Amino acid sequence: MDWDRLWKLQIPPKVKILLWRLAHEILPTGKNIEKKKKDAATECPFCNLEETQTHIFRECQWASRIWRPIIFRDLFEFEPTLSSGSWLCEVMERVDDETLEKLGLILWLIWHERNNQMFNKPKAEEWAIIGKALDFWEEYKSHHSKEQETKSSKKCTWEKPLEGWVMVNMDAAVMAGEGTGLVVRDENGKFLLAAVRWERKQWPPEIAELRAMDFGLQMVERQGFLPAVVESDCQNSIQKIKGEEDSRMEAGVVARELKERAESLGQIRWSFTKRTGNETAHLLAHSNYNWDSSESWALRPPMFILPHLEKDNLIT
Repeated sequence: MDWDRLWKLQIPPKVKILLWRLAHEILPTGKNIEKKKKDAATECPFCNLEETQTHIFRECQWASRIWRPIIFRDLFEFEPTLSSGSWLCEVMERVDDETLEKLGLILWLIWHERNNQMFNKPKAEEWAIIGKALDFWEEYKSHHSKEQETKSSKKCTWEKPLEGWVMVNMDAAVMAGEGTGLVVRDENGKFLLAAVRWERKQWPPEIAELRAMDFGLQMVERQGFLPAVVESDCQNSIQKIKGEEDSRMEAGVVARELKERAESLGQIRWSFTKRTGNETAHLLAHSNYNWDSSESWALRPPMFILPHLEKDNLIT
């Protein structure tokens, strides 16, 4: 399978990750979660039958009604007994990039609606999913083209820290829950560590960003990455930590606790960068959620972030 092709598609990173996990049969469906937690619920949130990857995307009555009236229907007619992962790999061999991009967005919206059902949110109408995916595809392509033009004219870059220091970039994503992504590099831009954490609880965006910084400090302390520059693309949070304001609001309290923790560790600096200098952490934060769990990769980065490590535009 040509995975380089997947990462080059003009669709959001979270959709690429969904496709990669779907192909590898590792999406956190009820059946997959049961393998790790024996008491986990395994029912499909739409129909209460056993939730496997094949069921949620192809066999569930709710999902099958999405595919029925459209041109993608014929993609389900070959090798109907294939597992969902094998089916997707077969599809990727047969369709062009544009078709795969549209298909990926439909699959992502189905998964997104599945997650919404887990939190008892209103269910989208089946007929609306296709239109929403195609509209999103058009908007994303247009936005992506403009973004590329802007980047080519003016780039905000990841700047290396002082010799002997490491740079810890992090980001938070707030959707049905909270995702936190983190990547650590040395003064030459060499990859040292990546980590993600997923929590079901949903925090306000500013609190989520501060909690991401706290996660960064935890990893710095646990791995002995000192001295360290802790960098985020949330300017308000960085200013709160650097400032002298003694706010009693929740964000102010969390920022003060972070500042005190950093002082106890010593040799911690705080830095702000724009999104274009923080793309890898952003991608990790938006990776698919396996609620109430975390993952980390030391010295060797996970495959799905490889194309994005360079997009931070490192100055070495």
